[in-house]
Amino acid sequence: MRYLISSALRRAVLAAGVIILIGFLLFSCSDKEEEKDLSDTCYVQLFDGDRFKGDNIIVYGPGEFASLVSLPGSTKNWDDEADSFKSGENTTVIFWFLPNFEGDSVVYSNGAEEPSMEEPRSMKIRCN
Repeated sequence: MRYLISSALRRAVLAAGVIILIGFLLFSCSDKEEEKDLSDTCYVQLFDGDRFKGDNIIVYGPGEFASLVSLPGSTKNWDDEADSFKSGENTTVIFWFLPNFEGDSVVYSNGAEEPSMEEPRSMKIRCN
């Protein structure tokens, strides 16, 4: 009789393990969907390194930032620090290479990504 209880217990533990694994996989899939949805929003993700590496921050638009010293949600000074960026499908971003929207600028639209760029000092984010 002891053998039958042990066998039943093993089946119960195995079934619980399978249920936990399925729950984990479902949770993981839903996280991936949320990441995919980010591309449909209006945002710019700045990276403090070439090729989308290093510290990063997501700034949601629309917005105008005459200085990148204190961006919303960041404790890092991003002035003259961003080396690459990604943006949302519905986003136009304008970077200036001097503070206060002065000097040369460059415009990127509709899901643009730049793996290496001159470090911006101010930016405007427009939602299309």
